[in-house]
Amino acid sequence: MASIKLKGDTSGEVTIQAPSVAGTTTLNLPATSSTLATQNALGVRNLIINGDMRISQRGTSFTSNLENTYTLDRWKIHDRLCTSRSVTQESFSTGSVSTFGKEVSNYLRATFSNDSGATPPFVMHAIEDVKSVAGETVTISFWAKADSAQDIELHYSQQFGGGGSSEVTAIIDTFTLTTSWAKYTTTVTIPSISGKTVGTSSNLRIDWRMPANTAITYDMTLVQLEANTTATPFENRPYDMELERCKRYCYVLESTSVTGRQTICSACSHATTAGIGFLQLPVEMRALPSLSLSAVGDWAVHLPGVNRSQLTALALGANGDQKSLYITFSHATHTSYGSAKYVFIDTWISGTGQFILSAEL
Repeated sequence: MASIKLKGDTSGEVTIQAPSVAGTTTLNLPATSSTLATQNALGVRNLIINGDMRISQRGTSFTSNLENTYTLDRWKIHDRLCTSRSVTQESFSTGSVSTFGKEVSNYLRATFSNDSGATPPFVMHAIEDVKSVAGETVTISFWAKADSAQDIELHYSQQFGGGGSSEVTAIIDTFTLTTSWAKYTTTVTIPSISGKTVGTSSNLRIDWRMPANTAITYDMTLVQLEANTTATPFENRPYDMELERCKRYCYVLESTSVTGRQTICSACSHATTAGIGFLQLPVEMRALPSLSLSAVGDWAVHLPGVNRSQLTALALGANGDQKSLYITFSHATHTSYGSAKYVFIDTWISGTGQFILSAEL
């Protein structure tokens, strides 16, 4: 019998007897646990979606009241009575590899002026299902900077959802930011949920809390949360994969002077002023979504070869699920519509409009 020896970094050698072969084969495992973590890079490690801030379906600039508001995909803002606030998707010039070790396209910039002196504003990310890493040790890493040396706090909050237990929240760590990009890393054990009741839309929330009653411009990118005791390199998922993950929570159809006219769906006009449409979603959304519009008048019903008729009402129908939706609409009287004619719902003459389906946490 030949032997196969497995060499580790702490436990010596383990010998496995094998059928007779010439000599002994030695398999060398990584020298340290951190090396093992770095090499164990297969699969989806990062539980943060859009951690490199590339996806922003709703737009690239947000300046109105941002209390409890999603901005860049999967990133929510609580501005806590700030006198002014803004969130923008910013772009790096080519050459960011010298800072980050790789070319990075985007970062989130949040600017707050909080004169209330009460609760500080914060940037938040919710990870679906409070059970995702409950009872496990996780490592959070991110790159950040500020317009001046400032302290920010990182918190977790186990949200048990509708009908569930009360939240469990605690501070994870405090970081002193500088005016230069730097990587920040911390490790924390998320509490077990044994004995807790998990309700609907549960999640694990991570908050980056700004200093209270202080003006700050905060930049962040390459955010990663992984079930690991060591921070591994940022997981670079393809753009199309990350976009599909974002669409589980938010799906936007938008028409601008840049993107051109946008069609929502085909439909059937069953009267001269009303109809119903059917929208097959590109991915299964987390839950039955809600609909918001830039303005109903931004959209029209269109019979090919006939002028458009501007909508006066647009809503989700009673029948629908996370995969497909019915849409009801009303429009100005038009003699060319009615009698179950097939039509399209698309943008009005101005060519602009935003149709947002949201199933956010």
